[in-house]
This record gives sequence, C-alpha cells and structure tokens, in this order.
Amino acid sequence: MKRRRRFCKLQDHHIVPRSRNGDSTEQNLKRVEGSYHRAYHHLFENLTPEEIHQYLNEVWFTNETFINSAQWLQTKKHSI
Repeated sequence: MKRRRRFCKLQDHHIVPRSRNGDSTEQNLKRVEGSYHRAYHHLFENLTPEEIHQYLNEVWFTNETFINSAQWLQTKKHSI
C-alpha cells in the first residue's frame, strides 16, 4: 500500500523573535514546516538559539531540578 505524503505548509520562523525586537529580514527568517514550528515554540517559547544552548546546558545537563524555558528566561532577566 502506497503512503500518501501530506502537504506540509511552510511558515516563517523568526530566529530572534519579533516580540524580542527581531526583524523580518532574510537573515532573521527561516522557513520551516508548520508542525516543527509549533513544536519549537512549545519547547522553547521565544528563546533565541544562543539562549536555547545555554538553557540546555544549565537545566538539562547540569541542574538537578527541572524548570521550563519560560521560567529559566525569567531567572536570567532577574539576575542581570
């Protein structure tokens, strides 16, 4: 039986989110499939790639207690 391939709608993903002063230039946009885009934001809220790297290192690999990405970002804002 042949499997049908569903049409994947592409969406613009802002590398630096607009909510965090990111612009809509070509350098700040990445075209991604819609379900991947939703999953990214579900996991990482509006973190930038650099913040995701830091979050994973601090929370997933070295911390004994888990906090989600939004909580982690709040702790970073308060420590500055």
